[in-house]
Amino acid sequence: MSRAQARDFSSRRFPFPNAPKLPAIAPFLDIGTIFYFDDMAQLMNPSYPLAGLITHFSLSIVFGLIFAVVVVPLLSSARLLLIGGVAFGGLPFFWTTMSRSAR
Repeated sequence: MSRAQARDFSSRRFPFPNAPKLPAIAPFLDIGTIFYFDDMAQLMNPSYPLAGLITHFSLSIVFGLIFAVVVVPLLSSARLLLIGGVAFGGLPFFWTTMSRSAR
């Protein structure tokens, strides 16, 4: 699976992780599928949700550190920091939404 295919896969699945036909761990299965470069998750294999969970936490830590190093020194008030946090946290959502609507 190439990076473009992984982005296409994630942009189709991630905006709707709570769809009625998907299990509660569907987002972690999706991340694990991208991590292992598979076309479909092996549901009985516990390494897929575990890889998804570890990847999700790792990316959250990296994004939090980037926010702390880059944005926090630039914003002096609590109000600006809150607005910056919402904008920085919303970027991945809008990126997947826009890449989805571009098709």
